[in-house]
Amino acid sequence: MDILVNNASAIRLTGTLDTPVKRYDLMHGVNGRGNVCLCPGLYI
Repeated sequence: MDILVNNASAIRLTGTLDTPVKRYDLMHGVNGRGNVCLCPGLYI
């Protein structure tokens, strides 16, 4: 595979300081988990 596209997203259009910690955790969980789960499969 040459390209991996992570099209999942959890976004909230607020400033960084106005983003609650729970929302921050959700955004990073959704946005990063796909890459972490799929990248090891690319090297099999």
